[in-house]
Amino acid sequence: MGSPKFDPLDLEYLDRVYKLACLYIEADNLCRTTGNDLTKEKEALRKRMFVLAGSGPIKFDPLCERVLATCR
Repeated sequence: MGSPKFDPLDLEYLDRVYKLACLYIEADNLCRTTGNDLTKEKEALRKRMFVLAGSGPIKFDPLCERVLATCR
């Protein structure tokens, strides 16, 4: 079983959603998270994001909403 193939636009959406979610995590955990914890949280975010993206065409707004909902 290989990795899903994403179109270049899908990859751009994934990158933008990841950056937005990272900002959300950093702002939410400003005083509570150490650098090492933040790195682990971002890695977990990346994995969740690809699971939520699935294998179909990616739409920015729905993906962003689903990813941010997991950050709360």
